[in-house]
Amino acid sequence: MSAESSAAESAENTVAAAHPRAAIPEVSAPVVFAPVICPVCRARFRGAETCSRCGADLGPLLVLTAHAYRLRQSARESLRQNDFSQALDCAEEAERLRSTPHGALLRAVCACLASSL
Repeated sequence: MSAESSAAESAENTVAAAHPRAAIPEVSAPVVFAPVICPVCRARFRGAETCSRCGADLGPLLVLTAHAYRLRQSARESLRQNDFSQALDCAEEAERLRSTPHGALLRAVCACLASSL
């Protein structure tokens, strides 16, 4: 695992610790997360609900990030159960909330499988 992937995963895990409403469930496989970045000044997430650089409230962003993560987990579970339509719905909603490179790939896989029915 690269240092950037490790840092991104650490930042995403810190989201749950810093924001109780954004608790992220455990996963069995390692997942690479997109880093949380302040939408106002583009500073990297430092583990607090308030941006350390500009003071912006990051709470809503943290809630959206955690919800998108749970939706992607639901999409993966739906894929395991061969429910491709439900998987696509979850993956698309997750991408609308918080787009990530891995989320876009998951959505594409779900779309391919859903269209093959």
